[in-house]
Amino acid sequence: MKKRIICLASIAVPALLLLFFLSTTIFKDKIEIKKIALQPLQPYDDSLFPEYKTKHYDINQTHYFEREALTMKGSFLLLDDTIKKVSFQPKLKGDYQLQFELTVKPVTKTTIKLYHKGSLLSEKSLSEEHSLVFRHELRLSKGDTLTLAARGKGAVIAANPNLFKKISPENRASIFLICADTLRADRLQTYGYTRNTAPNIDSFSKDSVVFNNAYAQAPWTLPSHMSLFTSLYEFNHGVKRGTVIQDSIDYFIEELSEVFCTRSFNGGIYVSSRFGFFRGFDYFKSIPGDQFSPNASKVLFELAIKDLEENPFPKSFYFLHTYQTHSPYNPPLEYLKVFNESPRYTRLSAPTVGSNHRDQYKKMPQEITDAYLDLYDAEIYTFDVWFGKFIRYLKKKDLYENAMIIFMSDHGEEFFDHSGWGHVHSLYNELIRVPLIIKFPHKLHEGKQVEAEVGLIDIMPMIMKYYKIPFDEKNIDGKDIIPFIENNAENRILISSLTSGFYIPALPFKIARIKSNTKIIYNAPYTEKTFAFFNSPPPPYISYEFYDLGEDPKEMLNIAHERKPEIKKHKSLFNQIIQKGELNIRNKGKEVVLDKEMIEALKALGYL
Repeated sequence: MKKRIICLASIAVPALLLLFFLSTTIFKDKIEIKKIALQPLQPYDDSLFPEYKTKHYDINQTHYFEREALTMKGSFLLLDDTIKKVSFQPKLKGDYQLQFELTVKPVTKTTIKLYHKGSLLSEKSLSEEHSLVFRHELRLSKGDTLTLAARGKGAVIAANPNLFKKISPENRASIFLICADTLRADRLQTYGYTRNTAPNIDSFSKDSVVFNNAYAQAPWTLPSHMSLFTSLYEFNHGVKRGTVIQDSIDYFIEELSEVFCTRSFNGGIYVSSRFGFFRGFDYFKSIPGDQFSPNASKVLFELAIKDLEENPFPKSFYFLHTYQTHSPYNPPLEYLKVFNESPRYTRLSAPTVGSNHRDQYKKMPQEITDAYLDLYDAEIYTFDVWFGKFIRYLKKKDLYENAMIIFMSDHGEEFFDHSGWGHVHSLYNELIRVPLIIKFPHKLHEGKQVEAEVGLIDIMPMIMKYYKIPFDEKNIDGKDIIPFIENNAENRILISSLTSGFYIPALPFKIARIKSNTKIIYNAPYTEKTFAFFNSPPPPYISYEFYDLGEDPKEMLNIAHERKPEIKKHKSLFNQIIQKGELNIRNKGKEVVLDKEMIEALKALGYL
């Protein structure tokens, strides 16, 4: 993988842009897809983008353009009432499907035309901002040229076109990485919960591999997802609360995108483009209002279904993410009544919301705690309803059998299990033990239960290995998890941590080492700032905790005094991690600029 450098330079869009193509792969199963990387002859001028509410990123010579929470790879055309053209030669022969997405922001009436060998294929006239997609079946010869011509005043974002062979649904290779944000494993029947919060997930698990001890590498959204996509611990990727991922950090979607069409519908906020999550994605859409909506999962899966209907790519990767199970807890009433026929509370936000986490450790009446649990379970049930509909859609359309479907969460949620609320503040299992259920193509390994500890850092290496996509295995923390499924891997130390990836500055570093069903937690000492920040005092300080998770899964009995030699062996490891975290803090990194909309969304989620 190469170093990435964001470089926003000057623009001069000529009447005819010179472009080149980037060919991806011809696969063993003879599926063929070609992506056309549109590149301007002259560099872009950053100063022009704010007028059109557009952001431009140039990463590893790939141009991305973001507008209205949608980021796409492609090119930017500034229209000045003359004809502007984008031409490219696919250099393909035979029958192909063309998919070419555009976002148009006209100032005056704008006409968009698409030509093949000089013959008009499509024409659109627009007076208002609009997204459109040209889809055509083409018979191509090696020397054919396609041309996009635009005339009017305004701007056009032209996504990189895709040309692909049409194949039957059952032969398409699809990967669905589905994340229910803030879902703790022990609230699912699949993981032993007494309430049937997720019957569809439980049914899905019968076709899949269930990982009983999967761990997030951090207890909140931003660093956890960065660990997922980089296969690095939070102290190694170094992404902090207010910074963007460094360009030099390898990001797996970029390599995956050389083989698959990569698309995402997500809840944004701490998985938004602001932090660099768009990298490698052909299409990256954050859904407005996902964090507030009782029907967030419905919107997510309906968008995914619509996209699958319109874009029958032979190989596709979808990252689908929602905050459905995140505070505020406001499920549809019909699903809340599944767990409480006469609920007193139909909507609650975590106690941390509105206090900027100062009420992280506030004790609440049992009646309120019970209401939180009912609402949380109903949110899970809501997600499960729409997850089930999505799975049934895939089966109906013959897309299920050959798909890899990965269901997971980025972290859990505490309901005063260890005298705290929400997340971001501890490394107990209610926050870092997460569901991980993987259905492999043709149900390979179906019904298997894996007891070995695995991490979210292991997911992307597994995908790359399974689909035989080269990647740098030496400079990551994750492992391919298939050997764990086949009982061919030794247990290894797994880390979850809060160092430079902390959320609350008043809380000192925390590091958890997990191995062989035991956990050691190192807690750095509290400071005066800690006690000054919180309205209720945090739990009493303990430097080291040791839990036998087999005997004590709820981590209520600290046996550190019995395991001092083992703890001593790990002090060097903890010191190394602390030093790395401190170094990351000193390296400020590129800061994220928060707009008003982002600030309001963060407040609603309890992050501000």
